[in-house]
Amino acid sequence: MKNGGCNDFNRGKRLRYVFAFSMLLVCLAVIIVFAGCGLRDAEKLQSCFSKVADKVGPAVVSISSTQIFVMGHERYHEDPLLDRFFRMLYGNPQEWEYKSKGLGSGVIISPDGYILTCSHVVDKAVEIEVTLPDGRRFPGVVKGKDVYSDLAVIKIDAAGLPYAKMGKSENLKTGQWAIAIGNPFGFAFLNAREPTVTVGVISALNRDIAAGNKYFGDLIQTDAAINKGNSGGPLVNLKGEIIGINTVIFSHSGGHEGISFAVPANRAKEIVPRLMEGKEIEYGWIGVWLQSVTADIALKLDYSVKGGALIWHIDSGSPADKAGLRKGDIVIGFDAKKIELTQQLGDLIMFSKVGTSHKLTFLRMGKIMEADVVIGKKPGTDESKTSYSAEPLRTVSWRDMEISDISPALKKRYNIDIGDMNGILVLRVRPGSEAYKKGIVPGLIIDEINGVEIADLQSFLSVADSNQGKTLLHTNKGYLVLGGE
Repeated sequence: MKNGGCNDFNRGKRLRYVFAFSMLLVCLAVIIVFAGCGLRDAEKLQSCFSKVADKVGPAVVSISSTQIFVMGHERYHEDPLLDRFFRMLYGNPQEWEYKSKGLGSGVIISPDGYILTCSHVVDKAVEIEVTLPDGRRFPGVVKGKDVYSDLAVIKIDAAGLPYAKMGKSENLKTGQWAIAIGNPFGFAFLNAREPTVTVGVISALNRDIAAGNKYFGDLIQTDAAINKGNSGGPLVNLKGEIIGINTVIFSHSGGHEGISFAVPANRAKEIVPRLMEGKEIEYGWIGVWLQSVTADIALKLDYSVKGGALIWHIDSGSPADKAGLRKGDIVIGFDAKKIELTQQLGDLIMFSKVGTSHKLTFLRMGKIMEADVVIGKKPGTDESKTSYSAEPLRTVSWRDMEISDISPALKKRYNIDIGDMNGILVLRVRPGSEAYKKGIVPGLIIDEINGVEIADLQSFLSVADSNQGKTLLHTNKGYLVLGGE
């Protein structure tokens, strides 16, 4: 009996070992199968990337542009006496021209030689050369460009070219694969026969960014490596369809740091036909300059408002001016849409059809008001050059800033684009001061202090001494509060 029980125990023990060993074998088999599947999936994805490169690569071109710049000085010194002295010694200041070369990418979008690229790639170009992946070179002609979308179409005299098809960007999702193709750092001009292909994902959608003095909205963000020279190249999906045109990188080093942006394909499809025909792209405009309502500004203006867009300047004679809108109004509605963000209102205005009427709801001195505004045509960039003579400056110091009257020469020097705005101009700001921390920089115009308008330095002096605490300043960059420290 004892031996039988022992045998049963040993038999059960052996069965458990067999069962455990069998399960181990099953687990190993599952791991091997899944590993094989994972490897096969990776190989399929790798093959997909290669097919996209083979399909789109022949349509991606390098673009070399030549610009001519005039350099020189209108005067030797801001002080008129010193300026006259140096003119007596050396004669009038000299100007000279120099040529600059720019490099970028583009993508052929039709077999007869139409190429889509970025506006900044061909901006101010007097000569354009397009190099195909097969080594052929053609002179390029700009058919149309749009600085607001940063898109341009150029044409080369060729036929039967490989081209890429435009895809759709409205259904894109964060995390989807994105493939960037282009010619970073002009590698096509170093006998490289194929464009560079980099792979990443769509990191975000509907991004709004400021680059230099330009604003770009509704962009695709990707971590696919994009470097200088990639601008104008396509961002494509796994089908090889264009989902965006690479336009801007965010970088401290000048190279790729994982944050790049592209103009969505749907935006390109809207305007490319007009650019191919050489037609102007019209954008809506009402002449308002907007900023967000920060907590300290809302407190100073006595507004208990969340969201909205604060009007800090209105162009004289603009549609907003004619509709009765004023500086300091907070727009909270556009037709039936509630305005939560400043850029939301900017986009609604910009993409409204010229000539249409829209109802704006806004707050003024705590009261809700409405105004019908007719959308005007957004004016182009004024690139005219005007010469101004040197003028003597009278300056005063106030809250760690050196301030002077505004002159035409100073407006040109600081590239101030609000021609009908008077006030005083900041020449210097002490580093580390409150004004410095609040973002006040040389070239800023102050035209209002705590609601009192400032026309010039004399009127400023009569107001400044009586405003020592928290002070609401209105500037050519918007409202800000000084005196909180």
